Order: sequence, then structure tokens, then C-alpha cells
Amino acid sequence: MHENIEGLPNGYKMTELGSLPEDWRVVRLGELACIRYGKAKPRTTGTIPVIGSGGVYSWTDKPLIQFPTLIIGRKGTAGQVWLSEKMCWPADTTFYLEWKRTIDVHFLHAWLILHPLSGEHAKTTLPSLQRPDVENLLLPLPPIEEQRAIAYVLRTVQQAKEAAEKVIAAARELKRSLMRHLFTYGPVPVEQADQVRLKETELGPLPEDWRVVRLGEVVQKTKLLDPRKQPDRHFKYIDVSSISNESLAIVDHKI
Repeated sequence: MHENIEGLPNGYKMTELGSLPEDWRVVRLGELACIRYGKAKPRTTGTIPVIGSGGVYSWTDKPLIQFPTLIIGRKGTAGQVWLSEKMCWPADTTFYLEWKRTIDVHFLHAWLILHPLSGEHAKTTLPSLQRPDVENLLLPLPPIEEQRAIAYVLRTVQQAKEAAEKVIAAARELKRSLMRHLFTYGPVPVEQADQVRLKETELGPLPEDWRVVRLGEVVQKTKLLDPRKQPDRHFKYIDVSSISNESLAIVDHKI
């Protein structure tokens, strides 16, 4: 691959945002959309989400907008960005974007999450954004086909992440359920649980031949040693690295 005179690979250029492909532009957000103020929540209720700077917090029966948009918190959690693909009501603590040209909202949403606006510079005790802050935000603008391709890859990764999180959550719930079963009926199959004779205890129902004891009845308190007082004495020392992550058993020690 050859480099151009700026030390960049061919096909790239240096911009205010760093190196970008030559056919990408750097634009202000105000060139892509009108920055509109949200409005106070209606008193009526329904199924249309009302979105504030912290996300959906209420529901109404009519939308303020009926097109896909990005909603940006301007007070409180200023700069937080929410994607709405359906009808919604942006609250009066937010801005929303009304598009001037075709753009992939998922692409822009991802960019704003990676490069969030901040209201920390506001001269108030509450972080807040002003309309010029949003209008003048610089961002890269690829051709629409590339916007859609980038957004597709990011959505695919997000969906895979969410699927993995659901599997992990299901495994955790299965473990909790199994522990509840084992600590109530003992190591018996679920279908045989009704055959276990139980008794009521301070800890709830337990198998009849189980006892309830204090922890002090089954463990010993370790002796305290101060190496400074007996510097020549050798003893076995166990720290976190001596414990197996898999079995939680002691597998090593130090002298």
C-alpha cells in the first residue's frame, strides 16, 4: 500500500476528525438536521412513549413526531442520546432531530454514543446543552451506502452481544433455581422432590435429617501471626492467587 504526502495510505485524507476515507465528508450536525426542542408531556395517557433526557419515563395517547429520530438530553443527563424508530413524544428536557437530508439514523446514533455531547461546560449547577452545541458538532459523513453497511455491522454485533447476555442471564437463573432446590430437598432429582420428608426450621423447610447450626460450630478461627514479632518463624501463607478460579479450592501456598 502506498502512502500520500501526508503520510496517510492512499484513499485517505486528514480532517478535523483525524484521517478519513477521501470520499467521506466532515459536516456539522446542523447541516443534516434541524435541532428541535421537545415539549412538555401531555396529561393524557396512552401507548406512545414520552422520552426525556433519561429515556422513556411515561406514555401518552398522541405523538409529537412520527418519523425515526434521535433524541438528545439537553438538561440533567445532557448529551445522552436515544434512538426512536417509531412515533414518540420528546419531552421538554430534550432536543430531537428533524432531518434535512437522507441519513442512516443507526449510523449517527452509533457515532453520538462513541462521541457523546457534554453539557459540563454550562455555567449552571445542572449540566445542560444549548442548541448551538448540537448544531456545531462535527461528524464524519460517508456515502449513504457505507452508512447503512456500518450500521448493519454494528447492529449485528449488538444483537450478538444481547443474545450472549440472555444466555448468561438464563444460566445464572438456572443456577439459582438449582441451588434453591438443592438447599431445600438435598441432592435428589427434581421429579423426586415430593418424596423427601421435610421439617420446618429457622431457615425454612429442610430435609428431616439435616441440622441447623451456627457457623462457629463448623469452622475454626485462624490464629493471628505478626511476622514482625517473630521474623525467623516460617509459616504457610494463602492469598487470592492460591485459590483455583474453577474449583474454588486451595491449590497452592507460599512460605
